[in-house]
Amino acid sequence: VGPSGRVVAVDISPRMLDRAAGLVERRGWGNVSLVEADAERPPVAAADGVLATFVTSLFADPYAVVRRWCDLSDAVVVAAVVPEGNRAANAALRAFVALNGRLFDARTDDPLGRLAARTAAARRALDDGATVRERDRRLFGTIVVEAGRNA
Repeated sequence: VGPSGRVVAVDISPRMLDRAAGLVERRGWGNVSLVEADAERPPVAAADGVLATFVTSLFADPYAVVRRWCDLSDAVVVAAVVPEGNRAANAALRAFVALNGRLFDARTDDPLGRLAARTAAARRALDDGATVRERDRRLFGTIVVEAGRNA
């Protein structure tokens, strides 16, 4: 956003906001506000853009959340972990999901399937809510960055 822009960082976790506050202070960013809130319903009426990193798989209905973001902003960028990479990357992802089972509903029979379904739902929301779309794969195909904006 540059020095004249403004960033509103939203997280539901006070610990994550504490870590972010430390970074904001170390970097001297006077244009960053930290808000404890649920990203499912952002506490802003409008925004130039939304950046969501590794969070859409945590929502029960990622389609609805990402569509809401599309409605309130000009651009939405979502980075997500996807179980579509190569075997080695998927083995590492399975291990990560096992270690963080609560985040990925690992109690279900197919946590990677749930992750894939939620990532696909976020992708469909961007497809439906944005006129210009871009997609980029990273880290052996296990991370996908999806961007949508209205022209």
